[in-house]
Amino acid sequence: MDLTVRMVLVYAMPEQAKKDAIKDITNYLTMDKISNRMADIFNLEDIPAAHLAIEGGNNYGAILLKITQQAI
Repeated sequence: MDLTVRMVLVYAMPEQAKKDAIKDITNYLTMDKISNRMADIFNLEDIPAAHLAIEGGNNYGAILLKITQQAI
């Protein structure tokens, strides 16, 4: 995996640059030009299952937790 990571200080970017980036990334995702490596989404109350999924190591992508306003 020839990977290059370039860090960007988002808080220092002009607002228009952020909006342009969101638009471009959304367009590329919509056209399947890039992929979002998301393996699964778990609700906050399913943290134990999310943890087991991570420990299992069979994920191609991130394990995400869905946190709603009601959960806070």
